[in-house]
Amino acid sequence: MFALFLVIFLGMVKVAELSHAPVTWMNVNAVIVPDHERGTDPNVVYDRTVFRSFYGHWMVKVYEIGKKYPVCFGSGSQVFDPEDSLHEPTLSQFIGRACNLKEGSYLLRTTWVLEGDVAIRNTSNVFQVMKTGEISRDGLYFEQANQGRVYTY
Repeated sequence: MFALFLVIFLGMVKVAELSHAPVTWMNVNAVIVPDHERGTDPNVVYDRTVFRSFYGHWMVKVYEIGKKYPVCFGSGSQVFDPEDSLHEPTLSQFIGRACNLKEGSYLLRTTWVLEGDVAIRNTSNVFQVMKTGEISRDGLYFEQANQGRVYTY
């Protein structure tokens, strides 16, 4: 009898653990910021799937490559729902405020904290903020097109 109780109890614990796993709430596939000129507010590719409704908090930190501390950050709270249509927010909408980024290389680190302290984290691509006129029509640098770069952070 005790063995049966133990099996049922352990099964209930496992189900409880799985219900708080991040993948049962929301999956963030990508956050991509395009290279852009200083002073512009590009659209962010924000690809995520919400599996069930929940109230959550989010925080976005903007890091300049090679710097230890964020140069800008924003946060907020909202209800996430599977029925919500997903749009491509501007960078300032995604962060929750406008950031005056100087020329350089950056990335975003986003954390969503869901009910029960479940956390989902994402690091965006490395994107460039350039002087006006440095982006060609196809989005490549005039001066640095096709030069390989390796960033470590």
